[in-house]
Amino acid sequence: MPSYDIDYKPKPRQDLFHLSPAQDCYFGGAKGPGKSCALTMEALAYALEFPGSDPHLFRETYDDLEANLIREFKDRVPQALYDYNGSKYVARLKNGSEIKFRHVAGPEDARRYDGRSIPWIGVDELGKHSKETIQFLRSCNRSAKGWPALFRATGNPGGQGHMAVVERYIRPTDYGKKTYIDPITGQTVQFIPANVYDGVLTDKDPMYVKRLENLPEKEKQAFLYGNYDIFEGLFFDFDPSVHVIDDIEIPSWWPRYIGLDWGFYPGYLAVVWVAVDGAGKHYQYRELYVQKHNPEQAADAIMERNGTDAYMAVYSSPDMFKASQYPGKDDYSPYSIANIMEQRGLYGLVKANNDRASGWARFKQLLYFDKNHEPQYVITKNCTETIRVMQECIYSTKGNPEDMDAYCEDHLPEAARYLCMGTSEGTPPVAEQTAVEKMIEEITMGNSLEGAEHYGI
Repeated sequence: MPSYDIDYKPKPRQDLFHLSPAQDCYFGGAKGPGKSCALTMEALAYALEFPGSDPHLFRETYDDLEANLIREFKDRVPQALYDYNGSKYVARLKNGSEIKFRHVAGPEDARRYDGRSIPWIGVDELGKHSKETIQFLRSCNRSAKGWPALFRATGNPGGQGHMAVVERYIRPTDYGKKTYIDPITGQTVQFIPANVYDGVLTDKDPMYVKRLENLPEKEKQAFLYGNYDIFEGLFFDFDPSVHVIDDIEIPSWWPRYIGLDWGFYPGYLAVVWVAVDGAGKHYQYRELYVQKHNPEQAADAIMERNGTDAYMAVYSSPDMFKASQYPGKDDYSPYSIANIMEQRGLYGLVKANNDRASGWARFKQLLYFDKNHEPQYVITKNCTETIRVMQECIYSTKGNPEDMDAYCEDHLPEAARYLCMGTSEGTPPVAEQTAVEKMIEEITMGNSLEGAEHYGI
C-alpha cells in the first residue's frame, strides 16, 4: 500500500492516549486538548493495523457524529485512503477495514448490538451515556479473529454517566496516577487526565483558555481543570456524608411506608421502605431493585423482603391500576397489575400521586440541608443502589428543564417520590409512642414477663 500523509501531530496527552497498553482507556477531563480528534485517529490506527477490521465510533446522535468525529476524520485523512458512504456512515479503507460511525442515545440503541463482535469500540463524550448503555456496548467488545479487543473513550465531567466514569476510571486509578485490573473482566483500566493547556485549541485559539477561566466556579473546575468532584447538572443535592447514615433500629411505633415503581417486564422492580419519626423525618432503611419480574414474582419478592414488618401503605405507580394486560397473561385478562399483586397477597397498594413537578419538589424539600438544617430524608448505608442512583441523576437536556433526564436510571427515585407524596397527603407523623405501643414494644423486646406483669397481662 502506498504511503499517505495524515494531517495529525499528537500533543503529549494525545500521545499518551495512543501509547496506552490498557485494554480500557479513558481520556477525559478538561475541554480543548483534542480528545475527539485523538479518538478518531485511534480508530484509524486500529483499522490500518488490522486489515478487514471494523472499529466502531459512537456518539449520541448522527448530528454529533457529523459535527465532531466524521468532520475530524475527513479533515485529516487523505481521500485517497478511503471511500465514504454517507448514507451508511461508513469509511471503507483500501485495506478492507471499515470505520463505522454509529449513534447510541440510550440502552435501547445499545441493545441493537447484542450478539455482535466489535473488536474496537470508541465512545466520545462517555459521561453523556448511562451506565446501562455502556454496559451493553462493553458486552460486544470482543474479537472472533484474534484482534485485540480494545475499549477507548473520551469525555468531560458531568452527564448522566458521570458517577459511572468516576467509579471506573477516576477513583480506582487515583486520578490517573496508576492503572488497575478490573476484577470482573480482567481488563487493564487506565485514565489519562486531559489538560487544556496541552491542547490543540490553545494553538489555534489562544483566548479559549481565557474564556474557560472566566466561567462560573463550578464550570471552571470541571471544564478548565477537569475536576470530577465538582460539576453542575445533578438533579438531586445529595451528599453521602450527610444523607447516608448507619443502619438504625426502627422503633415499632414509627409508621412505615413502601414506595413501589414497577416497570413492564423485563423492566426494573424498584421498592423502598421508609419509616417516619415523630418529627416527620424520613428514614429509608431498605430497598429492592431487580429486573425481569412479572407481577406475581414482584409481589412475592416484596413480601419476602418485607418480612413481618407492618406498614401503612404501598404507594405505587399509577399505571399499575389500569385494567390492562402484561406479558404472560392471556389476551383477555381484565386484571390490573395492582389487582394481580393483591391477589398474590401484597395488600395496601395505593395509587400514588404522579404529579412529577410536585413530587420532585416534595422529595427535594425533604433532602434539603444547610449548616442550620438537617435533611428530613436520609438513607441507611445498606441501600447501596439508591445511594448510587441518587448521585447519577441529572436534569433534562431536551425535555422539561425542571424534570429529570429521560435516560436516567430513575426507578428508585421514582419509588421514593411516590412515597413522599403519599406521606405528605396521608396519615400525619405519630407524635409520640402510645401506652399500648409501648407495652407491645417492651413485650416484644425480650421483657415479656416483666412487661406483661407491669401491664396486667
